[in-house]
Amino acid sequence: MRRLVTSHKLAIRLVCVLAGLAAGRAAPLRGQPGLPATEFAFAKPTGVKSGGYTQVIAVPKPTIPSEWPDGLPLPGASLKTIEALLGRSHSSATLPADGGTAMAELTYPSGARLRIHERRGLGFIELAAPWKTSIFGMVPESQIPPSLLDLFPRTGRFIRGVFVAVPKHPHWFVDVDDRVDAVSRLLFVDRDIYGDLPGIPKGH
Repeated sequence: MRRLVTSHKLAIRLVCVLAGLAAGRAAPLRGQPGLPATEFAFAKPTGVKSGGYTQVIAVPKPTIPSEWPDGLPLPGASLKTIEALLGRSHSSATLPADGGTAMAELTYPSGARLRIHERRGLGFIELAAPWKTSIFGMVPESQIPPSLLDLFPRTGRFIRGVFVAVPKHPHWFVDVDDRVDAVSRLLFVDRDIYGDLPGIPKGH
């Protein structure tokens, strides 16, 4: 009987010793002093507050006008895209833009002049002779087709050297020689890309 009691006591002591060891190992998880924080701390993204969320900022994309003419780069196109389409045989200049930014101006022998904002891309296209590709039926130094001419106001619609909005084609303007109703220049300007700079026509 005495041996049974002694064995029972030894078993109890062994259980207590094991429990004490387990408690000692678990103590660092409760923030035991002296333990490096990197062993139990969790990192969080820089600049994100606890319980917060990452804000999603919507960046508007330029709207591509319907019936965009063939052979012209799309609004918002980069310099690299434009050169891939029209080639690199152009003269170039750097012009000031809004908010202290800048834009590149490319002038092609074909009669095209384009301005590309450093961040927003292509927002200005001017076409003059010797440009030969039709733009909505209009070609520089050619008369406006009667079907399109009828869409413009009948009185005081054209003044040579002044751009007039092209009906049904947002952001497009035409400068017409009122003596013969012939196109002098065609212009595309999207202010959301180009900026609201002086020297561009109002309309649309």
